[in-house]
Amino acid sequence: MSGIYWLASYPKSGNTWLRIFIENYVRNESQPVQINTLPPPNVAYDREIIDDLLGAESADLSDSMIDLARPRIYEAAKDWPDFRYLKTHERHRFNSRGASVFADSATAGVILLVRNPLDVVVSLSRFMSTSCGTAIDWLADESYSLYPQLDYLSDQLPQLVGSWSSHGQSWLNCGMRTHVVRYEDLVSDPATHFAEIVRFLDLPFSAERLNTAVRHSGFKSLQQQEEVGGFRELATGARSFFRSGTSGSGRRELTPRQVEQLTNEHYGMIQQFGYAQD
Repeated sequence: MSGIYWLASYPKSGNTWLRIFIENYVRNESQPVQINTLPPPNVAYDREIIDDLLGAESADLSDSMIDLARPRIYEAAKDWPDFRYLKTHERHRFNSRGASVFADSATAGVILLVRNPLDVVVSLSRFMSTSCGTAIDWLADESYSLYPQLDYLSDQLPQLVGSWSSHGQSWLNCGMRTHVVRYEDLVSDPATHFAEIVRFLDLPFSAERLNTAVRHSGFKSLQQQEEVGGFRELATGARSFFRSGTSGSGRRELTPRQVEQLTNEHYGMIQQFGYAQD
C-alpha cells in the first residue's frame, strides 16, 4: 500500500524498538541492523527538509500556518523511502481547515504503541535526567511539547504531545486505519504481536524472517551495540537508551501516592488500554 505509516506513541513507550524491528524485517539481513544507521528519527519534523518541501522558511510562519501546510508537505513526500515509516510523539489533531495535520490522503495507516503510564514515568524520568514527580506532571500537561518555540530556533518543528491520556485518545479518534499495540504485549510475546504489525504494514509475511527480525531486535543485541558504538538518539545526560526492555518498573519504583495520582489522572485511558489490573 502506498503512503506513510505513522508510528505514534507517547515518549518512552517503545517507538525506537518498533522502528528497529521494522528495519530488521524490511532489510532481512543476516546480521542485525546497526542502530546508528536507522533512518533519521524526526525526518517528519526536520526544518531543513520541511523548508525545502514548503519552499519557504518555517521560522517565518506561525504554528497554525505550519499546520495548514503540513498535509501538503506529507502528500508531496509520501512515496519517499525515508517517509515510509514516520515516528511521531505528537498528539493527533486537525488544523483550522478541519484537515488532519498528518494528511489522511498520504497515510496508509497508523500504529499506536501504548505503554503503562507508571512505566512511562520511570523511563522518561531517567531518559530526561529528571525526577519522577516532574515526569508525572508532564504526563498530565495538555500543553506538553517537544522542541517548543523558544528564544532560539530548533532544527525540529514544535511537536505538541499533550497529556498521556489525550495523546492516546486523539489517535484512537483520528479516523485513519489504525492498529493499537501495547508495549507490554511486545515484551511478553514479541513473535505474535510483531507478526500482527507485519501484516498491518502489508509486508510479505515469512515466519523465518519474522523470527530473525525479532532476534536481531532483542534488547541484549541492542544493548551490546550501544555499549560498543553508543547511540546517536541518546538524550544528553542519559547513561543509556536501551535500559532493560521489561515492564512493571513503575509499580516497583514509584511511591504509593505517585501510583494513586497517575491512576486518578488517567483512569479512563488506563481502563481502555487494559492497565487497570496491572
